[in-house]
Amino acid sequence: HVRKRELVLARQVVMATYFCVFENYKRRKVSQREAGEIYHKTHATVIHAVDTVNDLLETDKFFREDYSKVWEMCKKINPKSKLKI
Repeated sequence: HVRKRELVLARQVVMATYFCVFENYKRRKVSQREAGEIYHKTHATVIHAVDTVNDLLETDKFFREDYSKVWEMCKKINPKSKLKI
């Protein structure tokens, strides 16, 4: 398998966002293990995804601009979420 950076990053963004937005959705905690299981990955993959997204948010202006649009859409799903990636 040759992993394409774009595909890996897309999966990381989805996993990290899912975990952060839905962690307290409808008063139900979602563990890193549960978030990983959705994508057939381990909790370590979720941790790595969150770390990767955080690093890119700090260092890549274009990623930050694009991701802010994704985050705003997610906040509409769970407006009470005060979580940040």
